[in-house]
Amino acid sequence: MLQKFEFHKTERKIFIKSVITAIDAVRPKDFYFPGEMHNFWEIVCVAEGAAMATADERVYNLKKGNLLFHKPMEFHTVRIDESGTRLVRISFSAVGIGMKRFEDRMATLRDDEIGLFLIVAKKFAAAMKCHNEGDMAGFEAAGNSGAVMLETLLLLLSGRPDGTNRDLS
Repeated sequence: MLQKFEFHKTERKIFIKSVITAIDAVRPKDFYFPGEMHNFWEIVCVAEGAAMATADERVYNLKKGNLLFHKPMEFHTVRIDESGTRLVRISFSAVGIGMKRFEDRMATLRDDEIGLFLIVAKKFAAAMKCHNEGDMAGFEAAGNSGAVMLETLLLLLSGRPDGTNRDLS
């Protein structure tokens, strides 16, 4: 007997198109990055310590587990408040209606989610290293797996209720 299955269509609301950079660095107290803007997304994560960041005219005091999303063409800066602060930054291009959810936002990650974000950063860094070495198979493997993990994390975060402080947690 042939069983009948019903297909439920899904729509990709977030799609990572390109891997651009990944930087994981421990910064000294009073480190200051004077700012930049670019036509792609950037996420800054405080893995340890504390920092102050701006996004256009908004100011954020970030602590361990905070993610700050910088949308394309948003001017942003960062200053380190505590010695030994570990900042992890990734940048990428993305499309999809789901990315609107992250404009002018920050999120607070649980420890397991911080771990996932750090894996994404390692995958992005590995992809860039492979690309620079001409290893396109390695670039595709690391870049695609990192992109899928980032999409998963973003989808998990987008399902959280909206807070009055514009925090996704």
